[in-house]
Amino acid sequence: MAGMEKSELNAHKVIFVLAAVGLALGLVSAFLFSQQPKAQPPVFTPAANPYANGIYSDGMIESDQAKVKTSTFIRRCRAPSRGFL
Repeated sequence: MAGMEKSELNAHKVIFVLAAVGLALGLVSAFLFSQQPKAQPPVFTPAANPYANGIYSDGMIESDQAKVKTSTFIRRCRAPSRGFL
């Protein structure tokens, strides 16, 4: 570094410090944004099941009949089927 002037040396130090600060901010923000917020409690109590052997669903239910043609839209479920009671 004998050929560098003092101002060039200071400019390299500033760039190095800025890079280190940017790396630290990136790591801290990655940690903070990866945190999952806690789920809020329900606003009201869900309705009770009026049937003794009821089946709950959050989507469309396929027919169990052989003559019914189901589309690919209906077959896409958010949760795997666990069978019927």
